[in-house]
Amino acid sequence: MYAEMGGCVGPTDATAAAGLASSKSSTATSTVTGNASCTTQWNWGKDSDGKFCVCVMKPGYYQASNGWYVWDCQTQWW
Repeated sequence: MYAEMGGCVGPTDATAAAGLASSKSSTATSTVTGNASCTTQWNWGKDSDGKFCVCVMKPGYYQASNGWYVWDCQTQWW
């Protein structure tokens, strides 16, 4: 969840919070392209700018299906 003013607040959903946990950043060994499709939710990677990326479900989708996941790349948020 993004805050307009102040800092960033992590998700309250336990599954999302675990998937975005900073302890998983050590698994970000693959180089990825931001907003490109990916296949496994909560996988970590880095883009060519050194931003951390997590494979997440596209906004507005409620079921897991092939091609419904994308890399979301952000500067370090923890």
